[in-house]
Amino acid sequence: MQGVYAWVIFLAILVVGDLVSMKTKARIPMLFTSLFLYLILIWVGMPKNLADVSVIKASGGIVIPMLILHMGTMIPFKEIQRQWKPVIVTLAGLAGILALLFGIGQFLVGYPEAVSGAGPIAGGVIATIVTIENLAKKGLTEITVIPAMVLGLQFLIGIPLSSFFLSKYAQRVKQNMALDKDSVKLNQDVAKQEEAGKKYFLSGPYETSFTILLTVAIGASIAVYIGLLTGVDRTIWALFIGMLGAYYGIYKKDVLTKANSFGIVSFIITAYILTLMNDITPQGIASRAFAIFTILILGTIGIIIGSYIFAKILRFDPRLAMAVALTAEFGFPANYWISYEVSRSIGDNKEEEAYILDKVLTPMLVGGYISVTITSVIIAGILVKTL
Repeated sequence: MQGVYAWVIFLAILVVGDLVSMKTKARIPMLFTSLFLYLILIWVGMPKNLADVSVIKASGGIVIPMLILHMGTMIPFKEIQRQWKPVIVTLAGLAGILALLFGIGQFLVGYPEAVSGAGPIAGGVIATIVTIENLAKKGLTEITVIPAMVLGLQFLIGIPLSSFFLSKYAQRVKQNMALDKDSVKLNQDVAKQEEAGKKYFLSGPYETSFTILLTVAIGASIAVYIGLLTGVDRTIWALFIGMLGAYYGIYKKDVLTKANSFGIVSFIITAYILTLMNDITPQGIASRAFAIFTILILGTIGIIIGSYIFAKILRFDPRLAMAVALTAEFGFPANYWISYEVSRSIGDNKEEEAYILDKVLTPMLVGGYISVTITSVIIAGILVKTL
């Protein structure tokens, strides 16, 4: 198969997902439809090597730190200081997973099985890799199918649930905006003045798509290098570099959009995510169906209960809390896409869309990084040592 044909297939799948999202006002998120459609297609015979022949697999690893750096430019330092509540409710959701999996789940499916699913449902790919590698070292290869299946199938549960709760919260945000138009306009004017008065590293004729991309690529390269030196994942460094770069004027807000590159970068990463479904087979699901779905159900209920309880304690909106905590089941960039789709579907115009996105994006990104990038790896690393 020629690479261009694979790109056409990936793009067609994503377009179908996007159309369904628009028609349903984000009640059925784009990534949910795309993942499900891709899964059906590979089950009926579509080649699984699309990511290889289209260079999506190789490109995905390259552009991930660039896209995360871009996200960092969209998160002001002042806003980060106010995000301690999303951090707490995310941790509470993860605590809920452990409470139900080991309070109930281990008696239903067995302790090793509960351990095998805890890391993946509390996070993503890295936690799953850690779990599978350690299970293999301990000779428990027969249950390595559980973390692999949990990783793939949790997308199909977490994404629509998070989108549902976030839509409910966005409706409240929209109502508040309508009731307080003067304050909203004043804040927007202040933000525009701050942006206009700031000095940037690139400006005027030197600010071209290529020069902007070069600065982003250099920042991403630094993140990868520091990650190799410290052992701390490159994505965390990329986020910090993006935030610092925006603060000190190296990058403008929404930097990849300024470089006319956000669309293609997002496509590459989203297509790469679809290929995570390659190893999910009907036979694999059937072989450990009870354990897989018990872990998924109990883990999801645990996330919702844990985040809801602490949202009430902290006087934090429970709808946003549950949406943020559920990012443990899908992480980045799905948390960005859900934020974007919800703001697009709830907002009646560009101004409302931008306002809603500003309110939901940062807590959603923070929740994903706390669970997927940091905590889940710790959970997986500790639990597998108890086997």
